[in-house]
Amino acid sequence: MSEQQHSLFSDDLVEPLLARIEDVPDDDYKSSWPEYLADLVDVFESRLTRLSISQPRKIAKALIAEQAHYLGGRFRYLPKGDKLLSALRNIDIFNDWYHGKSIKLIAQDHRELTEPQIYRIIQEQRKLHQKRSQRELF
Repeated sequence: MSEQQHSLFSDDLVEPLLARIEDVPDDDYKSSWPEYLADLVDVFESRLTRLSISQPRKIAKALIAEQAHYLGGRFRYLPKGDKLLSALRNIDIFNDWYHGKSIKLIAQDHRELTEPQIYRIIQEQRKLHQKRSQRELF
């Protein structure tokens, strides 16, 4: 993670919230949080449990609080199905390339894609990455 990204996620406003999130009783959070947030905690907790992560509910509540802090109050589209799988694959391809993996090795990992398709994905992801980390001038 770059220094700029790290500073973005080290917001002083979210740290006190995350420190208090542990005070929300495990059985009480559903009645004190909006239904949608409670459902998301259950979804995250379920996945963390399947991954054998210790304290899955505590971590799920912290993840949802962090997400709500940065994305709360805004409508965001989240893809599902094949679109989600393609988006996650494209993020992985960009991260592999960004961390020095060659296009040939990436193409071997993703045999369903040609090298020109991988170049196009990297170009698209680089634009998205740049847009997230740099402000637009105009």
